[in-house]
Amino acid sequence: MCDALSALAVAGAGANLYQGVAQARAQKAYGNAQASALEQNANIAEARGHDAIQRAGLEELRLRRGLAQQMGNINAQTGASGIDTNSGSVQDVRNATISEGEQDAEAIRFNAARERWGYQTQAANLRTQANYTRANSRANANNILTGSVLGFGVDTATAIYQGSQKTSPLTDKDDRSKYWGPVYNPFERRRRGYA
Repeated sequence: MCDALSALAVAGAGANLYQGVAQARAQKAYGNAQASALEQNANIAEARGHDAIQRAGLEELRLRRGLAQQMGNINAQTGASGIDTNSGSVQDVRNATISEGEQDAEAIRFNAARERWGYQTQAANLRTQANYTRANSRANANNILTGSVLGFGVDTATAIYQGSQKTSPLTDKDDRSKYWGPVYNPFERRRRGYA
């Protein structure tokens, strides 16, 4: 009967080990899934950064087209009014319009670069978080696995030890003196006055 109890205890320890291995695998898979989601979000952030630059390019192109149209209107109006289009005041108006247009174009490029930098920073942070999540899930899985293996060893050793103690004649209080003799038996030593 003691052997059957020991076998059941070892089987229970084996079931706990199996459960620990399954839990470690699940922990690792969950961490990998989270890391993959973070990497996907990083890719989306990078795509948004590229989109910001492309939108800025289109906006700058529209600005330059509008600026060219404005320059044409200035030339047409000054020509229609009989003013020399190469005169100083017309030239000043053109230069001011070009200067303002260039400042606007520079602002568009600068804002797009800042927006892209923000998305690149976000992507880098998400990738770092993904790497940390993967490493953390691996560490947690290893801890679970190590604890399960150690628990299996301790439970198995305990079951074997307890099984051996129940079947050993040395644990039977009535028969101790015939295996240990009167000198080594603590009860006998006390009775005889040795202790």
